[in-house]
Amino acid sequence: MEITKIGDSTPEPLPGGDRGTEPLSGVRVLDLTRILAGPTAAISLAEHGAGVLMVTTPQLPQVPPFVRDTSHGKRSTYLDYTKVDEAARLRQLAGDTDVFVEGYRPHRMETHGFGPDDLAELRPGVVYVSVNCFGSGGPFGTRAGWDQVAQAVTGVCTIQGNASNDGRPQLTPVYLCDFLTGFLASYGAMLALARRAREGGNYLVQVSLCQSAMLLQRQDLIDDFADAPGRLTADEFERYAVTDDNTVYGDLKSLGPVIRMSETPPRWSRTTPRLGSSHPEWLPR
Repeated sequence: MEITKIGDSTPEPLPGGDRGTEPLSGVRVLDLTRILAGPTAAISLAEHGAGVLMVTTPQLPQVPPFVRDTSHGKRSTYLDYTKVDEAARLRQLAGDTDVFVEGYRPHRMETHGFGPDDLAELRPGVVYVSVNCFGSGGPFGTRAGWDQVAQAVTGVCTIQGNASNDGRPQLTPVYLCDFLTGFLASYGAMLALARRAREGGNYLVQVSLCQSAMLLQRQDLIDDFADAPGRLTADEFERYAVTDDNTVYGDLKSLGPVIRMSETPPRWSRTTPRLGSSHPEWLPR
């Protein structure tokens, strides 16, 4: 996780809002991501009270189960930044945001006027979060990629395969690079917001699927994980389950925020939205 100060601005205390004491109450987040890592970052911010507006277009491919699982607590709108009028509206929204999260191919957003420097000029004090595959430098730094690619090039598939019966490279049972990278991105955004509150500034937060895979390997591995102590029983799982009735997808039962905080328990205050169901505007703080 890299946090770089890319400009100066006056300090901004966290705004507060209708969710009172929650850490990110009143903070606005533009979520221009899809599939898993970026949406995981944004939903993690929503858990702490941020107002998250997802921005996508009808023609972009989506994975419906991932959409349902990472949209809790957010609003969703359609804007195509390749169209002049819709790009103008997105710039208006960006001018009033606190956090801008994107997961496109590296430097793709700069070609449309939504790169880190563009946003810093448009909105002094912005926290710009970039989710990529290979990291911010190196020979593959400009390439696109996703969880399975990161698992392959970092050796995770080899480790997983060696733990199996036949030893052939295999993917892990969960999208570990996506989820870990998303959590690190939200953590980085919160650290940057705290720095902005103390000293001001525009910040670029960069996270990488490959670096997350390497971090995990540096932490060492757990043998016999399937039988490791601490696994949730069915009853314990129910303690974390969140039921959202009468959503656009029907009744949903999901794994809720697993972090427990005594004074500001993470939660989702809004129902799971249909993609494109909100107007492209901010709600009052």
